[in-house]
Amino acid sequence: MESISWNEDMVVKLNGAINQLGDIEEEKTRNIKKSFRRIKDETRSAMIEKIPQILRGSSDFVTEDSNFSNLHDEINDEMNKRIKEYIDSTVLPEFHESLENWIQFS
Repeated sequence: MESISWNEDMVVKLNGAINQLGDIEEEKTRNIKKSFRRIKDETRSAMIEKIPQILRGSSDFVTEDSNFSNLHDEINDEMNKRIKEYIDSTVLPEFHESLENWIQFS
């Protein structure tokens, strides 16, 4: 009889441990997702702030000697070049570093 009671106690304890592990897993999953979203949102915010500045700065490309017949194409190309340079030299390296840290944390 004592053995049955001990077995029942162990089943209850094991089920409790399983539930506790499930709760820990869910909490860690929430934290990992939350930290990834934070990295993504910070990167997006930085881009939303910086890209308009880059685009406004492209006005220095226009001079009195500019060929106004195809100026819109030239400005578009210059804007795209500057945005690509910003993304390649700033955004991607910072995002990559943040992801590496996120992976180590996770």
